[in-house]
Amino acid sequence: MDYSIDKTKQEQRILEIYQDLLDNKEVDIDVKSEKFGVDKKTIKRDLTAVEEFLDTRHQLEIQKSKPNMYKLSRENAGRLTQTEVLAVCNILLNSRAFSKKEMKRLLDKIIEHNLDKEESKYVTALTGNEMHHYAELSTSKQIAPEDFLENMKNIAEAVVSQKKIEIEYKRNEDINSIKRKLCPLAIMFSEMYFYMAAKIEDKEIEEKLRRNYCSSPAIYRLDRISSVKILDEHFNISDKDRFEAGHFKNKSKFMYGGNIRHITFDYTGINKGMILDQIPNATEMYTKGNTTRFRAAIIGDGPEMWLRLLKDAVKIIPPASKEA
Repeated sequence: MDYSIDKTKQEQRILEIYQDLLDNKEVDIDVKSEKFGVDKKTIKRDLTAVEEFLDTRHQLEIQKSKPNMYKLSRENAGRLTQTEVLAVCNILLNSRAFSKKEMKRLLDKIIEHNLDKEESKYVTALTGNEMHHYAELSTSKQIAPEDFLENMKNIAEAVVSQKKIEIEYKRNEDINSIKRKLCPLAIMFSEMYFYMAAKIEDKEIEEKLRRNYCSSPAIYRLDRISSVKILDEHFNISDKDRFEAGHFKNKSKFMYGGNIRHITFDYTGINKGMILDQIPNATEMYTKGNTTRFRAAIIGDGPEMWLRLLKDAVKIIPPASKEA
């Protein structure tokens, strides 16, 4: 018996099964058995060999789709499931972070790259009405979508490589653009906008902003940046001065910068979870009846501004008050 011929035939079977699965085709045990002139148990052993390879190398699984028919499972195929795609699409739509044209392009791309035609119909039907009534932000037309994303990419590259950048930036009250040389520290998203945290290179300007706004690092909205130029200059940030985006967002609100300070406030109501969701580092001091006293470390005026929106449900305790 020529074992080399048998081995070659086995390799042919396995390679064909492997390619069929990658092409998202179903592998029919009966058809393969007849085509290669071997029994069904042999084809099942081939499938097992392919599955072991896929699981080891790519964390993919083969699942039974019909009697004697198998296909590659999409659950762990490096793609999002139908439910995951729907969740991501809804998060993006509710963020209102992009223009309508750019939002549609992103959603179409996510759906197309992750779902087949049948699955995509379901997601498109559920998100289509919201996309139709999608309300762009008033600032979405100030900068072309491709320029916005290009600026974001350049800033991200500079953050990772620790390279200085030069930007042109226009605030609400400015008629002309302002040029700034910066050390970019992080990109963040909050309340419908993308932001960049950066250290200002010009010491005089940085000191002026620090006196006026008590903000270090400076916070810039990306949709107000018209151009970004990466400079061939590196910067270094020590571990103790390293900017932690998560730490900043837990203590701030509306991206208002400032120094860290503590506030004490009483909340009267049954939804304490809402307080903790909006001010994650708030701690409960005690509860009397329906009123809970909280204490939190905050950055800037944003958290207090949000608390005051709750009106009679919140009482902020003055720092010098004996109540605190």
